[in-house]
Amino acid sequence: MSTPRAPRSRRTRVPVVCLLVLAVLCVPPGLFYLGFATSTALGTTLVSAGLALVSRAFDGRVRPPRIPAGRAVAFAVALACVIALHLLASLAHGPVDLQRGFLSMMPLMLLVVGGAALANRLTAVADVQVHSGLIAAFTVLCFCAAVGTTGWGPPTLAAEPWRKPVFPFFEPSVFALGFTPILLYVATTMRGGSRVTTLAVALVFGVLLQNLTLMCGLALVAFLTLRKRWLVAGGAIALFIGGQLDLTYFTERIDTTGESNNLSNLVYLQGWQMVEEAWNRSSGLGTGMQQLGVSGTEVSAAGLLRALRDGEDMNLLDGGFVFAKLGADFGIFGAAIASALLAMAVRSALLLRHAARDHQPRMAPALLIAHCSITCFPVELFIRSPGYFTGGALLLSAALWLLLYSPVVAPFQSPPERATPPVK
Repeated sequence: MSTPRAPRSRRTRVPVVCLLVLAVLCVPPGLFYLGFATSTALGTTLVSAGLALVSRAFDGRVRPPRIPAGRAVAFAVALACVIALHLLASLAHGPVDLQRGFLSMMPLMLLVVGGAALANRLTAVADVQVHSGLIAAFTVLCFCAAVGTTGWGPPTLAAEPWRKPVFPFFEPSVFALGFTPILLYVATTMRGGSRVTTLAVALVFGVLLQNLTLMCGLALVAFLTLRKRWLVAGGAIALFIGGQLDLTYFTERIDTTGESNNLSNLVYLQGWQMVEEAWNRSSGLGTGMQQLGVSGTEVSAAGLLRALRDGEDMNLLDGGFVFAKLGADFGIFGAAIASALLAMAVRSALLLRHAARDHQPRMAPALLIAHCSITCFPVELFIRSPGYFTGGALLLSAALWLLLYSPVVAPFQSPPERATPPVK
């Protein structure tokens, strides 16, 4: 008669959660940084597929997953069919690159299924282990930021070296997209001086890395987690210090006159102008999945970019932020999706604001990081993103599945205390 094996210690799962989160956030930009991919889509697809495979492999070792795999696959296929029909209907408005559109269906389906698999992994691990893993991931990201302030980065196969790498992220704004939801989680779970110190460190990273996306994310986190007196004091200190520094980098990027020669500013304006151009061409119905920039553009910001870059286009295919693609590709339907995501972000932000100030019971870490991901996604939606298929999009997919199959607020499950032997 065989002896049953003793269950493995749950402590072995601490690095697993950390590695899962870091894989989601770092592999997609890392492959692009090293020159093994032309976008973050390849890395996101590989991570999504890996999550789905690992989820199936571990189903027998953990409690049953909360999200049925068949339901996730069915939804992914249905979503791809709807988008394919819209792509074919877009032929009525002009030329469509069908091959590019249909090739995007597999990454999209894997993004949906991989998100469900990631949600299952987070709910299959003890709350304490999820929390420890997220704290460990935050520590690693802080180390990446600290190294990034030196300007160092490993060699790359890309045609040109990256100007401001934060390895494995190819630019500080992409680092900010992965860092902000983890920072929000950490700040929400901390209290008092620890929270203020953490945000102060993040502010130092934002100033040294000189990145507007990171500063926007930090402002969002501070607004949601700090009390009014800290916000007022922090704002006053920031204004005083800002008056002593050269803030030209930031002021150039928020110039909305259209007369700036700053490349980042022009790329952002180009994204909005391309949405308007696509709406005019398609009567507001959208040009089809992944069609932004395929046929070029004649908007004014693109002309300025070509003049500044010797005729070379810039960010035509990604638009600079998600809504540039979503609005251009899907028209009013994309605007409706963006509005729904924004409404969800506001709702999650209000929950986090209460949780950070102890007005509600503490949420389980898996639900808390889900709300953090949804709250921070508008940064990717409206400020900066390298495309549809990113680590942030995979986190969002997992967050939506978690909230669909979980209560809005669940209590934090602390580990059981050891029984104290009675004193004789």
